[in-house]
Amino acid sequence: MFINQISIEEHSREKEYGTYMMNELFRLAADKQISRIELDYWRNNKMAKDFKAGIYELQGIRI
Repeated sequence: MFINQISIEEHSREKEYGTYMMNELFRLAADKQISRIELDYWRNNKMAKDFKAGIYELQGIRI
């Protein structure tokens, strides 16, 4: 499963919407027996990089 980008409007950040969405994607992938999920982001987007690292850590995934 390849996720090109996730975008949460600035006024809606810090409300765990991105985490909820990714957890649902992880659940869907498990249900469909998809063993690989890739989340893409712009290289200079530190917030996205930190989100990816955090959500993967919550799922027990090494990056």
